[in-house]
Amino acid sequence: MVRPNLMYLTTFSSKESQTEHWNKFRKDPEWLRMKEIPKYKKTVSHSDKYYLYPTDYSDL
Repeated sequence: MVRPNLMYLTTFSSKESQTEHWNKFRKDPEWLRMKEIPKYKKTVSHSDKYYLYPTDYSDL
């Protein structure tokens, strides 16, 4: 079965800030509960992380 790919673009002031927020999300009780629900199990196979920096002409 082919599953769709999802892409999220987020912004953070630093890599440390990103790590802090990501860890907060990963440890969230609601997320931990949800990811054990059978219909949601194995819906995330991996994640790729890219650090991008805006250019002078970027809208970011």
